[in-house]
Amino acid sequence: MFDIHAHILPAIDDGAESMEDAIELARQAVADGIETVCATPHAGELSALPEGSSVGNQVELFRQALAREGVPLHLLAGLENYLAPDPMAQINAGRAATLNGGRYFLVELPLSQIPHFTEEALFQLQAGGYVPILAHPERCQAFRKDQQLLVRLVQRGILVQVTAGSLLGHFGAQARGFARDALERRLVHFLATDMHSPRTVRRPALQAAVAETTRLVGAERARRLVEGNPRSVLDNQEIEIEPPLENGRSRWLWWKR
Repeated sequence: MFDIHAHILPAIDDGAESMEDAIELARQAVADGIETVCATPHAGELSALPEGSSVGNQVELFRQALAREGVPLHLLAGLENYLAPDPMAQINAGRAATLNGGRYFLVELPLSQIPHFTEEALFQLQAGGYVPILAHPERCQAFRKDQQLLVRLVQRGILVQVTAGSLLGHFGAQARGFARDALERRLVHFLATDMHSPRTVRRPALQAAVAETTRLVGAERARRLVEGNPRSVLDNQEIEIEPPLENGRSRWLWWKR
């Protein structure tokens, strides 16, 4: 499996606190069946990097540590980018970056509300040749209040990543209900770990999420979300996207109530 959202690099953001934690996360990822991880620290927290360093440098250092420890995890570099009104300026200034240097841009929105400039900023990215991937919308209150907001973005070519832990109930019943309904409505294109710590629920759990997804939408679609689609992203290849379904089951309305 391929994981496009992981806070595995040590001592950069709110993810792995130390090299020991990072290596343990890598061991857990391999045990979970993950072959490749794209390390995606928060772009806004790169000031914690040593002077003159970069995410690419830190990925290389971590690769060397994994090799010394005999952990067979393939590691790539990326960022989780907080959406700004001027995303192209952020990219040009080196304050934002894509996944593995390709065209796919992992973007995070606030968990409370959607900024007024969201659709315009996402359009700027698309006009600049990038493909935005929206990180964990199931945890955003605005999307949970009105799923049609997410439908509209997907119809405009925005891709969606759901966190494995959300499907397993680790972020509450509302996030789980929304994620499950979004899967059934074909609004989800990737499952990812969003791993942060080896000692909490924010550790790798893709296998369990794939099992739940298989139960909901079938094995072929489930594997596409952790194999075919994320691999295409990391290889900078096109992804064939199915249009979302107009109506899912009534589960989301039940969770909303």
